[in-house]
Amino acid sequence: MSLFEGDPRQRLEAGEALIQAVPPEWLGGFFEPGGWLGFMNNPVTNKQGRHYEYAYPRVSVGDNNMEKLIALTRILGGGVSRLRYFKRNEINNVWTLSQSGLAVCLAEHMQQYAPSRQETILAFLNWENAESAEERLEIAQAAKEEDRVFLNVEDYLPLVRIPEFLAGVLDNRGAVVTRKKHYNESFYDTSALEVNSQNYSLLQALQ
Repeated sequence: MSLFEGDPRQRLEAGEALIQAVPPEWLGGFFEPGGWLGFMNNPVTNKQGRHYEYAYPRVSVGDNNMEKLIALTRILGGGVSRLRYFKRNEINNVWTLSQSGLAVCLAEHMQQYAPSRQETILAFLNWENAESAEERLEIAQAAKEEDRVFLNVEDYLPLVRIPEFLAGVLDNRGAVVTRKKHYNESFYDTSALEVNSQNYSLLQALQ
């Protein structure tokens, strides 16, 4: 079944099956060096003029490599869009998993292999089990006030030894670069594998 066909429950089940077919180690490796998990707040005004707000989980990855983002839609569902940031005069390609049930499914599926995302994943699960829109909004607002937790290098050493986790890291932030080096009055090309991330402890574990 296409993720765009059938009733909402069928689409959710199809999306969950797609996510759960992905190794959780790879997912954790992909989202530990980069990507965004968090809550979107949506203010609404109804026909009576009453203002209210609701929040829902969302997962996204921004990257200039459109092929990578399109590959994510095949692996995890979701969609790709181009967002313009007027203040910075930039246009970014963004993959987004905006259906709340699928965002929760993805977060829960990779929970064991995403140590720096634990607070956000817990908030996603609490949001899923909340009994009212007001409670969900409170959970989302509290989660926004918490910074992502960056851990020690020791927390990542067991993970980087898992091939699927390492593959996820490299698929997201890995690149082969070529540089010229000088030796004995001559230059030669050398290649290196680079990983670009703000998660310094993960980078140290990769050394």
